[in-house]
Amino acid sequence: MPTPIVYFDLETTGLPHGGHLPDIIQIGAVDSYNQQEYDEYLLPTIPISAGATRVNGLTTNKRRTRLFHHNQEIHADEMYTGLGKFLSWLRDMFDEPVLLVAHNAFNFDAKILLKNLEHYQIEDYDSVIWGFSDTLLASKDVYPQGSAKLEAIQERLGLPPTNPHDAFCDSHALRVMVRRMVNQNNLNYQQFIKSPSWCLPLSEMKRRYRIAEEVQEVPDYFTDIIHGLNSMRINSVY
Repeated sequence: MPTPIVYFDLETTGLPHGGHLPDIIQIGAVDSYNQQEYDEYLLPTIPISAGATRVNGLTTNKRRTRLFHHNQEIHADEMYTGLGKFLSWLRDMFDEPVLLVAHNAFNFDAKILLKNLEHYQIEDYDSVIWGFSDTLLASKDVYPQGSAKLEAIQERLGLPPTNPHDAFCDSHALRVMVRRMVNQNNLNYQQFIKSPSWCLPLSEMKRRYRIAEEVQEVPDYFTDIIHGLNSMRINSVY
């Protein structure tokens, strides 16, 4: 039986920088057949950056006990509860571990999701998540010329623009984009999504995440050297 595929997207408190990874404040997801969908907000434990607010319109009160979207209060779960609910939804909707698909998964969505799951001590996600597939890398392979941003690929495929920077809308837009890309290029859907060039099992993603943590502890004067070695390693893989 094919591995269940779920497209997902995150809105966060900001972008990763240095040793810091942001909190998740929205999770949007939809299954491959557009039959099951998920949309929930989370209350972060760290401030939402001004740049993130300009993009996604999300803010909190000073005590971070209430979440607002364009100044309208919306329901949001505490981090532990919200992350657990997402895993429960995946577990309840599918009979086996799922493949999570995101645009720029390896550098953003997958890394941040795993960091949040570990930081907030959410257990047993290994039995729920099979791995991750990165459609940004897939898009660059199919269309090596031009931008591989979601909006650019939508335009190339003749799809209407969607509401960007809303995790629920973006997860749906990604599903439609991949389906159209597969059909227009006569690709096998499962083989395309699970290509080893842009799809990795959870065990490999966790290994990469631990390496990133170890690099952060190295003295600053080694940072440039390590970044160069990591770039060489990544280029040899992709």
